[in-house]
Amino acid sequence: MADPEQAATETMPDLPQAPALPENLREVVAAAWDGREWILNRLDGLEIKQEHRVLVPGLFYDLAIEHHFSIIQLVSARLFASAFALARAEFEALVRAGWLHRRASAEDVTGFAEKGIWPKMTFGEMVAAIEEHEDFADKFLSKLKASTWKAMNDFTHGGLRQVSNRWKQNADGTRTIEPDFDPEQVIELVQVAGTLALIALRQIGELTGKKDLCEEITQKLTGAPESKPGD
Repeated sequence: MADPEQAATETMPDLPQAPALPENLREVVAAAWDGREWILNRLDGLEIKQEHRVLVPGLFYDLAIEHHFSIIQLVSARLFASAFALARAEFEALVRAGWLHRRASAEDVTGFAEKGIWPKMTFGEMVAAIEEHEDFADKFLSKLKASTWKAMNDFTHGGLRQVSNRWKQNADGTRTIEPDFDPEQVIELVQVAGTLALIALRQIGELTGKKDLCEEITQKLTGAPESKPGD
């Protein structure tokens, strides 16, 4: 497994050395770094058509994956507030990609690609529209929105949840202004961000016609055993 703190230091050399992560979080982040390499290896060499209908959603899927990578780096450096602030950005990038890919008309895609125009619909309506497609029929996106959307907005826009995690209660009874996030909360962030990145990668596989990649990611997402030749 990758060493998350060493990886953060190598990729962001200008940052000061961060304190050690709690052991349970360290294990999850190390696995996330390994997952990052897994994703990069499968992205390498993929070719995508340059027509708007394919390219534009592909750009958004790729953006969602990059936000996931950034969350891993930020958590590794203990920059937890900034990592949480990116959760909504990753989620939105994936949903916008899914809508452009699976539900938008050719005119919708062209309108965005040429003029940056989005249809007049709420984020929730966009999620619901995407989930009419079989690839999203498990309702993961709507469940995630229902359980985390308010918190995502709060962390992104500097609300009460975000700032209250900077008022640390010390063992001696004093308080200091510094990040004070529950490790279990950070673990959930890293794991959800990883799931969204895998969903994005699977859809990139669809856009590029890589059925084997789609199947591999589906097995990874569902925990199903990999099929073997002759099965």
